[in-house]
Amino acid sequence: MKVRTRAPGECWEWTASTNPDGYGRLFMPGRKFVSAHRLSWELHHERSVPRGQCVLHRCDNPACVNPAHLFLGTQLDNARDREAKGRRRAPKGALNGRAKLTEADVRDLLRRHVPGVTQTWEHMARYGVSKTVVNGILRGDYWKHVPRPRGLCPKPQRSGSGAEL
Repeated sequence: MKVRTRAPGECWEWTASTNPDGYGRLFMPGRKFVSAHRLSWELHHERSVPRGQCVLHRCDNPACVNPAHLFLGTQLDNARDREAKGRRRAPKGALNGRAKLTEADVRDLLRRHVPGVTQTWEHMARYGVSKTVVNGILRGDYWKHVPRPRGLCPKPQRSGSGAEL
């Protein structure tokens, strides 16, 4: 058996293969890999999950396949459920897998920036990031957790040349 069943109100955990996020999965001919919780919902309700719907967990246990813990919802429902339960914790700064900068880089960029003078090109070349990232850091939209130096202009001022990227 690939499921550790317990009392009806408890999680029934998938004990076989899981994906990197901990959701159970199995190979089914003609369907390739199927999520174990999705299959559990389909078997319990004797129908396929409707198009555009997701199978969500009340228990927030990705390995759980207890049909009593599963319900249908949209991607938006899933996002709202995640937010309401406080499970959205995007890694900050250099811990974010997409980050090209470190906290030290951002502190250095902020320290080097002269308020009122457009230095976007220099910052882009020095740190290897886009104009959007440089200006977002200077405005305080990105890397908010890095302390700002006093007197940093909230919005970078453009020089008269208009030769920005």
